[in-house]
Amino acid sequence: MKPAGVDDATWQKAQEACASVRPTGGAGRGQGTNPAYANCLSDHGVLAGTTPDSSDPKVSAALEACKAVSPAPS
Repeated sequence: MKPAGVDDATWQKAQEACASVRPTGGAGRGQGTNPAYANCLSDHGVLAGTTPDSSDPKVSAALEACKAVSPAPS
């Protein structure tokens, strides 16, 4: 969504310039998690769209590593 006060040409140029760092998964995906959190979990081997099993040591480590960008209160 384009911010107020930004013209279409500037917005398009920004979208193209930032394409390489755009969050994966698209809008509305990730079961309500923010894109940074979903990407962090994915980077640590937790598959997007799954419910993390905190009893799994790999998942537990990913949850800890991504705590700073977690949308849930810690």
